[in-house]
Amino acid sequence: MSTTRVTITFMTRYGVGMVVRLHFPNTVIDPDDASILAVVAAINSACAAKGISIELTQITYASATPGSGATICEDKAVMVVPDDSGEKHIFKLPAPKVGGSTIFEADNATLDKTDAAIIALSASLVTYGKGRSGDALTPILKGHRAGGKALKH
Repeated sequence: MSTTRVTITFMTRYGVGMVVRLHFPNTVIDPDDASILAVVAAINSACAAKGISIELTQITYASATPGSGATICEDKAVMVVPDDSGEKHIFKLPAPKVGGSTIFEADNATLDKTDAAIIALSASLVTYGKGRSGDALTPILKGHRAGGKALKH
């Protein structure tokens, strides 16, 4: 199944912004599509902000069922990934592995950059990722555990 994700950026007079992300049928591929413009007009009439940009992204979903290792978790692994120009990008990995097979060091809070899963993630970011300015990413600089707590294992 695929959809078109539409990201609409709204700004107020003094620069305070918000982003609204909606999914439309995959046949919607034009930012000037009547259905998108109708939604923008409806939001514009309901708030003091005005839609200033519309971005479309084709999204394809694969249906999957979580395996026995899936957890319900509020934790995140927050990683700092620099790019070639030195700009730092923050990546948040949901539901990081903790406990016996963990991506954290013994303190259960600091990212273990020697863990095989983190090495593979870092390599894939370097190989395929780009920073906001288009510069190539460099390996994960550091990371830590953040967020809530594990709710169910």
